[in-house]
Amino acid sequence: MTPGPSSSVTDRWQPRITLLLALIVAILGGSLVIKHSIAKDWTAAARHTLSGSSLEIVAQLNEPLSVISFTRDPQLARALEQRIARYRRHSEFISYETVNPDRHPDRAAAAGIDRDGVLHLSIADRHETLRQFDEQAISNAILRLSRGTGIEILVLTGHGERSATGQSNHDISHFTASLSDQGFRVTDYQMDLTTPIPTDNVILVISAPQTRLTGGEVARLLAYVEEGGRLLWLGDPGSLNGLKPLAIQLGVRFLPGTLVDPAGMQAAGSAAFTLATRNAYRPHPITAQFQFTTVFPLSTGVSQSDQRWQAAPLAIVGEQGWLEQGELEAPVVFDKQTDLLGPVTLALALTRERTETALNTQNPAPMQSQRAVIVGDGDFLANAYLGNGGNRQLGLNIINWLAGDEQMINIEPIAAKDTELNLSDRHALIMALGFLLLLPLVFAITGGVIWWRRR
Repeated sequence: MTPGPSSSVTDRWQPRITLLLALIVAILGGSLVIKHSIAKDWTAAARHTLSGSSLEIVAQLNEPLSVISFTRDPQLARALEQRIARYRRHSEFISYETVNPDRHPDRAAAAGIDRDGVLHLSIADRHETLRQFDEQAISNAILRLSRGTGIEILVLTGHGERSATGQSNHDISHFTASLSDQGFRVTDYQMDLTTPIPTDNVILVISAPQTRLTGGEVARLLAYVEEGGRLLWLGDPGSLNGLKPLAIQLGVRFLPGTLVDPAGMQAAGSAAFTLATRNAYRPHPITAQFQFTTVFPLSTGVSQSDQRWQAAPLAIVGEQGWLEQGELEAPVVFDKQTDLLGPVTLALALTRERTETALNTQNPAPMQSQRAVIVGDGDFLANAYLGNGGNRQLGLNIINWLAGDEQMINIEPIAAKDTELNLSDRHALIMALGFLLLLPLVFAITGGVIWWRRR
């Protein structure tokens, strides 16, 4: 049977129509790619994806953030643009620009840039310059800028307490440096009996005074708490050195003795160390998803003595341990006649609702809840022990909770499990031409040959 004319026409036009439809689909697909960018991180450790902490920091931006890279190096400029693009995908408040300081010396001078290869971040009249470009550095800078003047942390001094600026093993200057990285202003504070302790945007830290406070100083501390001040009290075994009225006001009690933890004794070879593993932490915003083991040297327990504050235990330790009432001299063994058997609460988070009576008003108006944290140890934040396990992270979480920013935690660097493919500009061009020109040309020639043979 001989094919008719209509069949011959169909055979001739069918490949052409197919090719035309393929071109239309390709053009439409290209337009979609141009208008809608889709990014997917397939690296083993999600190295090119922001961590959850960074996403929370970016989500809280409510002011425009300007990011400018001052560099002469085009490759560095592209790398920084790609890094900032991870942040820009999650916030419309972030803008990015590359400036060559040689071509725009006036802009570099106005930003205070005196070297090549830096990132300049600014929010309103606040600005910061970075020379490290990892996620931790960038996210912490955004956090500091977004906090603005933020919270001031006053570390009580003048009675042998741990200093915020001292460099000895006993001091906490390494921890306060971490707080500064998160946007807090930290200073040593010595009480002036002629002026009250400020309470607005302030957290007061008391770290185990070694000498007795005067009655006037204790009265200032009591007034600070009564007026709604936020407090972190780091205690140690032994005397409170005049601070018992403060403990009564907070409804807490420091237990007698030094905590002996058999697990810590086995791990450190000393009865002075207590280990708090993740099973020791109780549900609370401070310890939510906290997976680290924390080391507490020379600690004691704390308990709630009345119900004026709502108390939540943060860590309960020493299930097989006890509070040693004597000296920690080997061999250290439990004495049922004098020692107190564990477990014990190592830290308490306190909250209470406060009211304020307006002038000429009979109805009190509610205020933001007041917060305090009491820890039966201060050495875990000292320079000598801060780097152990989760010590630093727990301290940061406590301060952030007191500041009302529970979600603002330090960001751990993302470890890469896969390898990188680094291509030179020449190799990248060859690959691009191969995929964009060579392969389509091969497909077109193959299709043409098949069509010619069928014709």
